[in-house]
Amino acid sequence: EEPTFGPRPNLVVIMTDQHNLRTLGCYREYFKAMNQTEQGFVWGPDNIVETPYLDRLAADGALFTNFHTTSPLCTPNRASFVSGLYPAFTGADRNHRAMTDDIVTFAQVLKEQRDYDTAYFGKWHLNGQLRPGWGDESDFFDFGFNEIKYLFNQGHWKWIEEQGNGKMKEYDYAGGENKFKKKAEKHFTTDFLFDRGIEHMERNRLQGKPFLSFLSIPDPHAPKFVRPPYDTMYNDLVFELPYTA
Repeated sequence: EEPTFGPRPNLVVIMTDQHNLRTLGCYREYFKAMNQTEQGFVWGPDNIVETPYLDRLAADGALFTNFHTTSPLCTPNRASFVSGLYPAFTGADRNHRAMTDDIVTFAQVLKEQRDYDTAYFGKWHLNGQLRPGWGDESDFFDFGFNEIKYLFNQGHWKWIEEQGNGKMKEYDYAGGENKFKKKAEKHFTTDFLFDRGIEHMERNRLQGKPFLSFLSIPDPHAPKFVRPPYDTMYNDLVFELPYTA
């Protein structure tokens, strides 16, 4: 008997790297509601980073409160996230190991069974030692993602440029700071990836096609450089040691 499917909601997945949940207002509010205020304000009650847009996404979408990693390492955890398998069954059970081509990801299921347009933007870290390893390279296995041009395998690049020939170019902070000084909002990695992701969403919205946009942001992982004005926005905060220190 053929399975019966329900609606096809659009899916936006935003994955950040080494991002403490206590820096998000939605989780601080959750801790307060659970009478665990000390968990939400571990650096002091006045040390608050405002995140209104992310809080709205949480309110309108999904806020995970019982969501646990399968591994403290990057590659195996990402393999589990996209496959639903424990790392040992993916081929990517350690950092910098490639996920085997026979792994079925949730993107592949959405694409093949539900006709979703699927796209991945940002850090992948499931294709072995390639660095940066852009997705438009001919040997890149797509794992069910239609659009992978703006996917890169490894690195915490602070600036990205799509060159005139269509090829991607990455820069560390020092390498791109002066080059992109007057157009930082277009080339800082977080901005660049979100812009490409929004283009994907808008294109499918206009076409009436369901989509999966997976935005994998390499920040705030070290090296800890941020473009203005965010680099000085919270200079007035004096952080306290957590009570567990």
